[in-house]
Amino acid sequence: MQFIITAYDGTDEKALERRLQAREEHLRGVEKRCKEGEHLYAAAILDDEEKMIGSMMVGGGVSIKRGTGPMA
Repeated sequence: MQFIITAYDGTDEKALERRLQAREEHLRGVEKRCKEGEHLYAAAILDDEEKMIGSMMVGGGVSIKRGTGPMA
């Protein structure tokens, strides 16, 4: 099953700083999930000034069950 996740960053003044601090570890996880076929593609969501304000991901190859996993 394929699915889309859309996630927006916080709107406080430190939100972009937090995003950039987590970026390298995040990208390593994405690379791993791509190799395993769980992560199909993703992109940053930009505002009108091309500042990153969130992201979206299309996943597949995993089963999503309501009420399970880290987001439950």
